[in-house]
Amino acid sequence: MQSGLVRASPGESGRGPVGWLRRALGVARPAEPGPRLPSERQPVLRAHTRRLLCIGPDHRAFADLSDRLADDLPDLEILLPAAPPGAMAATTGAEASRASQPPAERGRRAAGRWIAATAPDLALWHGEIGPGPLLEALLAAQVPVVAVDVPTPPGEVGRRRAWRNLLGGLSRILVRDEAAARALRQLGPAGLRLEVAGRFVPVPDPPPCDESDRDHFAQLLHGRPAWLAVLPTEAEIPAFVEAHRLALQGAHRLLLLLCPRDPAQGAALASWLRGEGWRVARHNAGEEPDDGTEVFVVDDPGEIGLWYRLAPICAIGGSFRPDAGGAADPADAARLGSAILCGPEGAPHAEWIERLDRAGGMARVQELGSLGVVLSDMLPPDRAASLAQVAWDVASDGARVQERVVAALRDVLRDTSSGAPPGPRARGEG
Repeated sequence: MQSGLVRASPGESGRGPVGWLRRALGVARPAEPGPRLPSERQPVLRAHTRRLLCIGPDHRAFADLSDRLADDLPDLEILLPAAPPGAMAATTGAEASRASQPPAERGRRAAGRWIAATAPDLALWHGEIGPGPLLEALLAAQVPVVAVDVPTPPGEVGRRRAWRNLLGGLSRILVRDEAAARALRQLGPAGLRLEVAGRFVPVPDPPPCDESDRDHFAQLLHGRPAWLAVLPTEAEIPAFVEAHRLALQGAHRLLLLLCPRDPAQGAALASWLRGEGWRVARHNAGEEPDDGTEVFVVDDPGEIGLWYRLAPICAIGGSFRPDAGGAADPADAARLGSAILCGPEGAPHAEWIERLDRAGGMARVQELGSLGVVLSDMLPPDRAASLAQVAWDVASDGARVQERVVAALRDVLRDTSSGAPPGPRARGEG
C-alpha cells in the first residue's frame, strides 16, 4: 500500500432532486433507497468506539462511504486511505491518523506491526484479494474483514490451500460480478458468505441549486427546449455554437445554456456572440432570457447544478479535444436526469464515461464537427428521456452497492458483538 491514512470527518449526505426532463415528461425514476434511519438491527456501540480500517485504492469511494456511515453507525471511527498526491481532499476537515503510513516494508511481520499499531476492530478491503502479507496478517490478528468489489482472480491461481484458508477467514465477500462469484466459490470452502454486489465507486452528491432560482427560471423557460454546454474550453465554444445553429433549423425555440469553463470569459463571450448575430443574455450581467433569446451565457460554474436541472440535454465540455485539459464530470448530469453528449476524450473521468457508454447511457460524438447532427437526433423528448434513464440507472449503481456494503458492515459488527464467528467456518477446515 502506498497511501497513508486519514480519519474520516463526517460530511453532509443526501440525494439531489430529480431532473427537469423526467418531471416534465412524467418518466418514472426507479425507487431510491429510503431515508437513512437507524436500523433496528444496528448494534449498540455507545460503550466504546469501534475502529474501521479501510484498505484499497479508491480514496473517494471510501470517503463517500464514510459520510453514509456517519449517519448509520455514528460510533464507528473510520481510518481512510490518504488522498493520492495532487488529488483534491475528499473529506472536509479530516485529520491525520497516528497510523499515517502503511508499511513500506514487505512481509507479514511488518504488516502485523502496522495492524497492531492501527488496532482496527474491523477492516474493509477494496479490490483484488489473494494470499499476501497484509490480508493474511489481518486474519491472523482475528480482525473481521469485509472484502468489496472483488474481481475474478487471475487465471493461474497457485497456493490453493492458502486461497481456501483466506476465503474461509473473510467475514463477507462482495464480488464485482457473477464470474468472480463462480471463481471464488470454486477456490473457497463451502458456505462462503459471498454475494454479487457490483462496483464500489464514489457516490458524491450532485451539485446543489437554489430551489427558488430553479422555479424562477423554469417559469421563464415555460417548457422551452434547452440544452447545456457544460464547461467547454475556449477552443470548443465555436463548434458548440455552430452545433446550436444546426439544431435550430429543426427546433426554432431551442435555447443554448452556455456555461464557459472560465467565468471571466462571460462578458467577452457574450460580446463575441452578439457580433456573430446571436440574440444573447448573460446571467452575471443580471440579464434573463426571453422568448427571443437564442444563447444564455450562464457564466458562474458554481451554479452548474441549477443549469443541469433545467436542461434535458447536456454536452460535456473538455471531452472533444485532446488538449482541452480534462472533461467535465458526466456523473453530475447522470444523477440529475440529463441526457449526455460526450466526445472521444474521457480523462480524468474515463472510467465513468466508459461505464455510461457501455450501458448505452450517452451519445458518443467522435468528431466535434458532427455534434450538431447528434444533438438534433436527441431533441425528441422520448430519445433524450431514454438516454437519461439509462444514465441515471448507471449513476445509481454505486449507491446500491454502498447500501450493501453498509449492510455487510452492520451485520459483521452485530456478529462480533454477539460472539459469532466471522467467516463461514474455521480457517483451514474442510
